[in-house]
Amino acid sequence: MLPGFFADIPSTVAFYAAAIPAVILLGMTKTLFGGGFGALIVPLLALVTSPIQAAAIQLPLLAVMDIFAVRAYWGKWDRRALWLMLPGIPVGLAAGALTFSILDADGVRFVLGVITLGFALNYWRHRWLGNKTGGERLSRTAVGALAAMAAYSSFVAHAGSPPAQMAMLREGLGKTAFVATLVAFFATTNFAKLGVYGGLGLFSLPNLATSLVLAPLIPLGLWLGILLHDRIPQEPFFKALYACLVLIGGKLIWDGLSLWLG
Repeated sequence: MLPGFFADIPSTVAFYAAAIPAVILLGMTKTLFGGGFGALIVPLLALVTSPIQAAAIQLPLLAVMDIFAVRAYWGKWDRRALWLMLPGIPVGLAAGALTFSILDADGVRFVLGVITLGFALNYWRHRWLGNKTGGERLSRTAVGALAAMAAYSSFVAHAGSPPAQMAMLREGLGKTAFVATLVAFFATTNFAKLGVYGGLGLFSLPNLATSLVLAPLIPLGLWLGILLHDRIPQEPFFKALYACLVLIGGKLIWDGLSLWLG
């Protein structure tokens, strides 16, 4: 039974050369930033497999990571901020499921990249002008819309972290509450996505078997993220996060343009 279950998993050196660092990096950034590099992991795996297979392999890993991450940050999230975010999840996932057959993932990546890059550059503009917070707190409607966008782009390309981070960065949270709130939000999102992905037939035995093979790498990545989180002071932490958003936004724009024009 087990040999047959694992018979069709990828067996090339190139696949694992991409997949092993991808899983470690994904776990590390989840507990360090509450997410952030999911948008980069699918393109990395897509170098050695199809984008759909890459997304299907990644989701069970994300769900397992969420269990450990929620435990590590249990009760440290900001309840007000989390309650503002949660209603956006069913809206975003429903939109993703309803438009699944006509989704242009590259178009979503491009638009998301423009928004992400603009938000991050606006922060650095405020820093240049002497405003360390990067702007005023967003309205309840804006936070809800960003949360829905996070759930939708997470459904499409596991690229939901930038909108969610944008929603939270203006809330004035400390770094631990910030990460804990995002961890709780994405744990809820990813477990809901499992049901939606399954209903749409995106899982297969080879994909699930590949996820299982890569799963032992999860604790290493999560531990590295927690270790770095405890050692990085708060102000450099948020500067690094905004710098990551610039990189992620640029990568998403590049992906969208190159595949549109390709």
